Amino acid sequence: MEPSALMEFVREGFVFLRPYPYLQAVLLITFFLMLAKFVDLLCTRVVRRIVSSTKNHFDDQLVDLLHRPVFTTVAMLGLVMATYRLNLDPEIEENTVDALKTILIVIWVWIGLPLGPDAGLYYPS
Repeated sequence: MEPSALMEFVREGFVFLRPYPYLQAVLLITFFLMLAKFVDLLCTRVVRRIVSSTKNHFDDQLVDLLHRPVFTTVAMLGLVMATYRLNLDPEIEENTVDALKTILIVIWVWIGLPLGPDAGLYYPS
């Protein structure tokens, strides 16, 4: 199947789903959860293989620390896109997206706290 034929098939599928915004939202969330899992596997397998070849242990700990927030970020992006697909009241839509962004900021700050100088992680001198 040619790429243009595939794009036409996808476009036709979205035209078919146009009257069903809740189904579109569910499909978007499902797609982004699968994408998040793929990115997580890529992060844990490929990147870990690369950083395990170094003598420095900090990068190993960093990969361990970052793989969950990266998964969450990709999944939350799907939630944001699904929120926009639902065509909610603009104020509710804005508040929902802002809440999701705030949750992401809290997650990244929470993950960043152990990276401070007193965290006990190995820092090369």
